[in-house]
Amino acid sequence: MQILRSLLVLFLSVIVLSCNKDDEAKSTPKKPYAEQAPIDDLAINKFLDEYNMEVSTDLDNVSFTKITTENNLPSIRSEFNIQTKIVKVDDYDHKMYYIKFADGNGLQPTAVDSIFANYKGEYIYTKKEEVTPSTDPKTYIEYIASSKFEAVTQPAWMSQAGYIKGWTEFVSLLKTGDSSVDSNGSAVFENFGAGVVFMPSALGYYNSGTGNIPKYAPLIFNISLKKMNYIDHDRDGLDSVIEEFVYDTAQGMYVAKKNDTDANGVLDMYDTDDDADYYLTKTEIANSKKHFPSNGLDSDLDGKKDYLDTDDDNDGILSKNEKLKDCDNDGIPSYLDYDDGCD
Repeated sequence: MQILRSLLVLFLSVIVLSCNKDDEAKSTPKKPYAEQAPIDDLAINKFLDEYNMEVSTDLDNVSFTKITTENNLPSIRSEFNIQTKIVKVDDYDHKMYYIKFADGNGLQPTAVDSIFANYKGEYIYTKKEEVTPSTDPKTYIEYIASSKFEAVTQPAWMSQAGYIKGWTEFVSLLKTGDSSVDSNGSAVFENFGAGVVFMPSALGYYNSGTGNIPKYAPLIFNISLKKMNYIDHDRDGLDSVIEEFVYDTAQGMYVAKKNDTDANGVLDMYDTDDDADYYLTKTEIANSKKHFPSNGLDSDLDGKKDYLDTDDDNDGILSKNEKLKDCDNDGIPSYLDYDDGCD
């Protein structure tokens, strides 16, 4: 039963958080970002000013209450340290707002890593209500509100590849924590990263919408990051974070490099032969470690790892032209052997 429940959670997460091709096909023509971005930004800021936020003691949940003259609650903006981040989509700068409840003390994931987390998602919209007591003709008031579209209350594993931009940008700012098992056999998580993010629709589903999320809806996610795993998408022996990301100290997170060494249109993290030399990347790594263990996977010490080097031994002959050769029978493949005895 637990396995089925976990699979169901993962399935729902993929549907809600990833881009849905059918939804995209049915979407209306996009509004210009310059037109929609100010509308979303105004809605988010009104929400931050007009709502109170209560955070659960375990940091796993938040609840929002509309501020009224009767409850006189403090606003989100007045109670919390709101930070912002500019995220570029299609060469346009979009602003997301976020609040960290805790940074975490462990590993920091990238957009291609698998995470073990729980979360709740809501969308922001303008609510219309009839004024009471009723009048003739009826009169209405409008105000900013939010509506929940999904909640994963127990942590579940999620692969983030293909998830919406705002989600991965925020998760990449958090770190995992400590985990243990108590005397009852239950998992205990402490010191994990957690927070809430308010993102414009361009960092979510924009003109597509999905499920019961309307088009052009700003989104809210509160996320608790418990654990993570690195993923090797092309199974070449290199975690995708190594092939695709570099740590940016200024931003405090990993940023994508979009590496495509052989310019074949396939990113290195998905390419089983990164340098198109006809040797699988995993084979080059294994052979480099075997024959030149002290050179750090760079047999000819030219500054390029063998799996990114089209001439691994720097002998002027492309590695792909030395495939499956050992001309001098010394046990070192010719593509790694500068003095290979090949004519």
